[in-house]
Amino acid sequence: MEFTICSLIMVVSILLQFASALVALFLIVRSGYYLPWIAISTAVLLMGIRRLTSFLLFIQTAHDCQSQIVPESIALLISALMFTGLVFLSPAFRLLREQHAKELENKDLLIRETHHHVKNDLQLLQSLIRLQESDTQSSGGAELLRDLSSRISVISVLHQKLYQQQNIDFSDYIRSIVSTIQSVQGNTQLRFDVRVPQNIQLSISATLQLGLIVNEAVTNACKHATDGIDSPVVTIQAHTSDRTLTLHIRDNGPGIPEEVLRDHSRSFGLTIIESIGSGPGWSCSITNENGARVTLSLPLDS
Repeated sequence: MEFTICSLIMVVSILLQFASALVALFLIVRSGYYLPWIAISTAVLLMGIRRLTSFLLFIQTAHDCQSQIVPESIALLISALMFTGLVFLSPAFRLLREQHAKELENKDLLIRETHHHVKNDLQLLQSLIRLQESDTQSSGGAELLRDLSSRISVISVLHQKLYQQQNIDFSDYIRSIVSTIQSVQGNTQLRFDVRVPQNIQLSISATLQLGLIVNEAVTNACKHATDGIDSPVVTIQAHTSDRTLTLHIRDNGPGIPEEVLRDHSRSFGLTIIESIGSGPGWSCSITNENGARVTLSLPLDS
């Protein structure tokens, strides 16, 4: 009778240890931590195998069971507590994951609201600049204010896109910039041919910098590329190769004056393009090839 009770205690203890090893493996998926739970599951499994070896030896040698009942009962209690603790960890990890997901959602909402407020502030600033432009008598001063409004719009559009979605599609961003520049500059003669593939993912910083370059090149084309041209067109083309993005912006206008091309400091817009295009890992060229042409290359992980 004592032998049967002792054997039953050992069997239940071994089964609980093997079950604990399986629960530990299940917690890998529930918790998302692989290495710790694999180590724990392996350790518990080895403990079960060791207990199974001791049980087989106990059966073969038919030891006196009376001396084994107390330690085996303690071992059974330990196995039961270990199994119970692991089982109760499962809903705890589920609750933690739900709380973590909710915190991420709240954080994302806060960031999106921040972008929304920044966009609204920039639009208010643009409105003030346009009011000042309409009240400016000097044509040169009005042009400077219009260019400033256009540059602010590049940043405003970026924050609007960030408010609407987490990942900005570069093609959609460029098209939005072109549309905004057209409305700011008021040039209806110029046609735009945008050939930027979808799903180009860049950092926010690189996206903003490229947006500023596109703004300067397109604004320059709106001012000068239509002189004496029957069908003025600006082409914006991008392609990727070997983890590098290459962007071409060209028009079919009269081109950049040679003295400005030799000394970019004569043009504030070209100075901005050259300054941004000289960043680490970037390359930039500004040339005349049947019109003005700006070519940029940058790593996709910039």
